Amino acid sequence: MKFQIKRLLIIVESFLTNIVNNMPMSKEILSDLLKKKFPDAIIKLEDMRGDENHYHATIQCQGFNSLNKVQQHQLVYEALGKHMGTTLHALKLTTLKLR
Repeated sequence: MKFQIKRLLIIVESFLTNIVNNMPMSKEILSDLLKKKFPDAIIKLEDMRGDENHYHATIQCQGFNSLNKVQQHQLVYEALGKHMGTTLHALKLTTLKLR
């Protein structure tokens, strides 16, 4: 009996994880994640396909001034955390220094 319950819980957890991972990310949620990490930034978001899954983000931030492009992009991906590749399928990223 315990084995069947445990197996059922694993199946339910897997099902729910799949639902969450395949849900699109709204522009508002994406904006909130980025603003939390880069509060002084100028952020522009474009939903490239209208599916809430393929965005172009342009982020202009003073915090990028001393960083190279790779470091800038790493900070953005850090802000997105586990969402990149799950709830957010694709992100075209443009980072700019703010002077």
